[in-house]
Amino acid sequence: MTVNQAKMSRACVGVRSVRLLTGMFAIAVYISVVLTVFFLASKQSLPQESLTHATAHASNSSFCAARAISETLSIIAQESSMTNSEQNKVIRLFIADQLSALQAYGTERGHTVDLMLEDDANIIINTAYWQSTNLALRIRGTTFASEAGAALLISTHFDSAPRAPGATDSGVAVAVMVEAIRSLLSDSKVLESSLIFLFNNGEEIDKLGSQAFTHHPWFASVSAFINLDSAGAAERGARSMLFRSNSADMVRAYAAGAPYPHASVLAQNAFDYIPSDTDGSIYSLLGGKAGMDIGFYNARYLYHSQLDDLAHVSADSVQQMGENLLGTIKIVASGDVGKMRLDGDTRGFATTELVYGEIQGMGMFVISATRYRIAMIVFIVFVIGSASVATMYRVRRLGWRRMIARAALPFFDEAIVVLLCCISLPAIVYLLSLLKTRVNPASTYGHPTLNVAWIAAAALNTMLIIHAVATRIRLATRLQRRILHPEVASARTLENMDSDGPQKQEVDELPKQIASVVEPVDDSLTQPKQGCSLTEQHRLGTKRNLATYAVCVFQSILVILALALSAAGIQSAFIFFESAIWPVVAILVNGGLRLACRRWEVRISSSRPMYAVACFAARWSWFLALIIGTTIPILRAGDLLRLTVTALPAVIAEGLNESMLDLVYGLQITLSLIILHPYIYLLTHRHRIIALSCSKLTWAVLYSLAATRFPFSEERPARAWFTEAWDVTTEASAQKSSFLVGPDGLISSHQLRTVLESQGIQKLSCDPIGCLKVDADIPVMRDPAAANVVLPWNETLIVTHQPAIVSNSTITIRGKFIGPPSSSLDRSTRRC
Repeated sequence: MTVNQAKMSRACVGVRSVRLLTGMFAIAVYISVVLTVFFLASKQSLPQESLTHATAHASNSSFCAARAISETLSIIAQESSMTNSEQNKVIRLFIADQLSALQAYGTERGHTVDLMLEDDANIIINTAYWQSTNLALRIRGTTFASEAGAALLISTHFDSAPRAPGATDSGVAVAVMVEAIRSLLSDSKVLESSLIFLFNNGEEIDKLGSQAFTHHPWFASVSAFINLDSAGAAERGARSMLFRSNSADMVRAYAAGAPYPHASVLAQNAFDYIPSDTDGSIYSLLGGKAGMDIGFYNARYLYHSQLDDLAHVSADSVQQMGENLLGTIKIVASGDVGKMRLDGDTRGFATTELVYGEIQGMGMFVISATRYRIAMIVFIVFVIGSASVATMYRVRRLGWRRMIARAALPFFDEAIVVLLCCISLPAIVYLLSLLKTRVNPASTYGHPTLNVAWIAAAALNTMLIIHAVATRIRLATRLQRRILHPEVASARTLENMDSDGPQKQEVDELPKQIASVVEPVDDSLTQPKQGCSLTEQHRLGTKRNLATYAVCVFQSILVILALALSAAGIQSAFIFFESAIWPVVAILVNGGLRLACRRWEVRISSSRPMYAVACFAARWSWFLALIIGTTIPILRAGDLLRLTVTALPAVIAEGLNESMLDLVYGLQITLSLIILHPYIYLLTHRHRIIALSCSKLTWAVLYSLAATRFPFSEERPARAWFTEAWDVTTEASAQKSSFLVGPDGLISSHQLRTVLESQGIQKLSCDPIGCLKVDADIPVMRDPAAANVVLPWNETLIVTHQPAIVSNSTITIRGKFIGPPSSSLDRSTRRC
């Protein structure tokens, strides 16, 4: 190397370092912008200013969450209102009084309002007889008297689970419907279709209330329904979601009318695997009606527990559900409800021929599954066709031998790296999760965000390690001598690959866009004689292009999988198609820009301003590709990850395997990292080592926390069922009791026994089901040394208490205890 070449080499290396730092700064700014957009979109998806309206200043025509909470929810969510309980009767009378007042108000405003306070639709299911106690209010539309008159059913239930006050399940829905009725009646305009508001009783016991209503005369006029329910709590930040539908027309009406839409077909497919159901299944399966389910899914930890109370209800969440419901009702009922059709001839929510979702809380997309499949077929044909044309072009210009050596083998080499990343990242996450779950069970249940953080760090760490190992293998095996690998090729390799010289001349005469497949990394050995030319900048991006092509092929395979799943009725795989489009668009834009820059380099002199523009465009084309190819996929992946982190961890207590859930998170993160895979080549060897060290340290800290932190808290409790029995045949035997306490999915009987014995409760008989203590006064033990006594179970009083809450290694039993007065069961809160 001459002195001039050495100086030029050092100068170009310095220029490249400055460009690398500038690129890293640009990426940091880009990530900040993406995170800001994601945060602002989530904030805009909930109403803000309208929540500050005081009840006294809110007009009847507008939906007011404060009024709904103060006048309805605060009264009906004071304690459990299980079916046939005294509290249930009290709440039913309260709702009936409110509906009567609304009927009078509507009559004053010029509406015709019918009221059903006594239900005659009694039913017999198998051998069980059910006497319906439903309540309903009907607002007649302009087409009520005609034969074409159809009604929209808006339904919820007012009974609660045995132990839960039912603030969210389903007190919020009751309050929202009452407030919506007031808003609709305050408008003197009569809608075209009739509206039936049903408050059914008995949803918590096999949905008996909704089954009874299907036999009511009013149900014959129903053409569509909106069912409101909850599988969690309406805590701060929670949004009600459209999570099931069997009608594209209803979903489109929701998209058009809801000011704060929140919907996902992914939730519809996932709901099939969650042990819950709604009245919507009854209206769809038994009634054959088109409709949708809307409900809350946040904080399922509190679902059907004594913590489903007013303290865990937020006004902004109530406002969001109310405004969305009101807007949807107006869209549907302003036309003919009878035109709302089922998708195809199927009933139920098992399959759907509809793809829908929200766009960062700012809008919705709704397309039919047929169009969705056609779009995927067009995409697959385009990718295959483009790859075929590019291959034939290279074969024609280079011949098969050189095409394989200079294009095909480097591509397959990069495809192997992508494949290893796609397999290794989820596999490593799953193995680490198995170890973590063995050391600290329920960690993902109690700290989902922390677990997602260590999963992301582990996945990134694995990807960097694979890149480092692949580079070492290429160097150790001299792979560049056989396939001219761009990353490790050198000028010496190029000069010596052919001994006769004419072939090298052929390489020099190749078109620039083909010769740029060979991308030297060591600038000091490969700088052109005239300095850092524009053509050399094109060559520096070739490695990223190969990686991008490999990623696109992998994503195209996922699109084929999504096509097969769509044909089977599982439309949630649309995320594969959504993330595959944009990298292809980025390749097209980037390739067109680089081709234009090559032509400019030939036509213009380096002294002209246009040459500087061309150099700038070529130098920063990778950043444009980064923005186009990753912005929307990362935003959508973040939205999906937020949904799964919010909804799924609580299902671990209901049988979902914790390691499998971590694997789901790992797969989501892998799809996002694979999109960023080509841009790892922007880093030099030194920067990769620094990034790898930082990711290892980050993973070690986060994983250690996930494996050691106690998973349960008051907001994320582990439940335990608790049953206590008394022998009330004599006064003496009534002074003592026997109790049985058992875990509910998250902790074992052995762990439960350890906690109980640490608090002085001895002589426990435990098996996998639970722990039994005979002849004891629990929770205050008066005679712990008493001998075991066989109780006459046929004469005992069995009382099932509130679920216990395991928090900070203690058991707290909350709720109202009912039992013999002599057994000291008048305490509202006691500790074992």
